Amino acid sequence: MRDPRAVTTTDAPPEPDPATDGSGRHEAGPRHGRAGDRGDTTRDEALERTSIVLRAYASPLPLGLFAFAIGNVLLAVTHLGGFSQQDARVVMVMLATFIALPQFLAAVLGFLTREPLVATLLGLLAVTWPTDVVVQEYTGATTSAPRGVLFCALAGVLVLMAIPGLTSKPLFSVVLISAALRFVAGGVYDITASATWMRISGIVAIVVAALAAYLATALVIEDVRHRTVLPVGRLGGTESRSAMEAGLAEQTRSLPHEAGVRAQL
Repeated sequence: MRDPRAVTTTDAPPEPDPATDGSGRHEAGPRHGRAGDRGDTTRDEALERTSIVLRAYASPLPLGLFAFAIGNVLLAVTHLGGFSQQDARVVMVMLATFIALPQFLAAVLGFLTREPLVATLLGLLAVTWPTDVVVQEYTGATTSAPRGVLFCALAGVLVLMAIPGLTSKPLFSVVLISAALRFVAGGVYDITASATWMRISGIVAIVVAALAAYLATALVIEDVRHRTVLPVGRLGGTESRSAMEAGLAEQTRSLPHEAGVRAQL
C-alpha cells in the first residue's frame, strides 16, 4: 500500500519516466505541448516539476479484520448466554477498548494507504463498540430501540458498500453482507428485546468472525509471500487483481485523479 503526497519542487530537474526507473514517482504534469501564451511559462514549468511521491505502508486490513473477528467472537458468546449479566458488561468495555482502538487505527491507516472503502468500513465499525457501552450506561438497560434503529441503518450502509465489490472482490463483499445481517439481527433484538433475535445475532456473529478471520489470514500470508496463497476472491481484469499482478507504472496511472492529489470534487 502506498500513500500519494503531492510535492512541488522548484529547482530539481524533471523526474525520469516512472515506467523505466522504478523510483515510485509519477509525473502529474505534461512534459510536452506547453500553452502558447508565454505568460503561462512559469506555471507550466512548475507543473512539469510536480511529482507524486509514494510512501510505502503496511496493509491495515489484517489488523482491522482480526479485531473485528475477535469482537464478534466475544459478542457471539455473550448473545448465546455464555456469560453472566455482570460479565456481559465487562465484555462491552473490552469491546470498546481492545477492539475499537485497533479498528480505528486501521481506519486511519486505510485512508493513508488509499483504501477509502475499507477505511470507511472500519471507521464505522470502530464506533459501534463504544456506542454499546454509552447506551447501556446511560439507559441502564441491555436493549435500546434507538440503538436498534441505528444498527439497522448501519446494516443498510454496509450492503451499499458491498455492492461495488461484488464484481471485483466478492469475498470482501460477503464479509460485509454477513456483517450487515449481524447488525440487522442485533438491531431487531434491541427493538423487540426478543431472546430469539439475540440468539440469531450470536449465531450470525460466529459466521462473521470466521469469514473475517479467514480473509485476514489470507491477506497476511499474501503480504508475507508477496503472492496469493489462500484464495481471496479477486476477479480477473479488475483493479484489485492488478494490485498484485501488474507493474508499478500501470498501478500508478490513475494517481493524479485520486484524493489528496486532485482538486476538490
